[in-house]
Amino acid sequence: MDRSRESFYQVDLLGNTNILHEALRSGVRKFVYVSAFHSERYQHLEYFRVHHLFSELLQKSSLDYSIIKPNAIFSAFQDMITMAAKGQLVNLGRGDKKTNPIYEGDLARICVDSIDLSNSVIEAGGLNIYTRKQLLEVVQQEVAPHQRVRNLPGFLFSLLLPIIRMIDINTYHKIAFFREVMSHDTIAPRIGEFSLEAYIRLKKQGRGV
Repeated sequence: MDRSRESFYQVDLLGNTNILHEALRSGVRKFVYVSAFHSERYQHLEYFRVHHLFSELLQKSSLDYSIIKPNAIFSAFQDMITMAAKGQLVNLGRGDKKTNPIYEGDLARICVDSIDLSNSVIEAGGLNIYTRKQLLEVVQQEVAPHQRVRNLPGFLFSLLLPIIRMIDINTYHKIAFFREVMSHDTIAPRIGEFSLEAYIRLKKQGRGV
């Protein structure tokens, strides 16, 4: 879980809007933006809403753009590696929804390649497709196979969310995003090449990837 205090609105809309204005003032010819897969479908959630709003601002600007839309990147699972070592991984609900996260190195290559494309939108996922539960099991097996992934009923999230919203709206938006992606298949075009299993092995060895 991202514990930063900055909100999605502050970082992904206000921050990027400032960068866009500076790019326009500086005569930048190409703007490459990493957005979120299917951000246009889930605008009731702050994370997707602000990514979509900024994408629209960029598309309406005079700049040539490339908007890259991954569904998830491997580094987002860094906390899972730490939790797996302690036997703390928990699957919520059935965990049967599918996704194909992409290695950030593959994503960087896609960004660079997109520079030569004019006003493009590229959806990008990894090679391998997993259910949410399989993702946890892959991490657990690679990190500490003697431990196991525990299961908790998904309705606990629904019960806690209204309380969390009253206490900390920023945390609420992050948990609401997590619950939403756990509830839907998010399979992007399979462009990435590096596997999650190989990524975790290199992380265990303390090697940067």
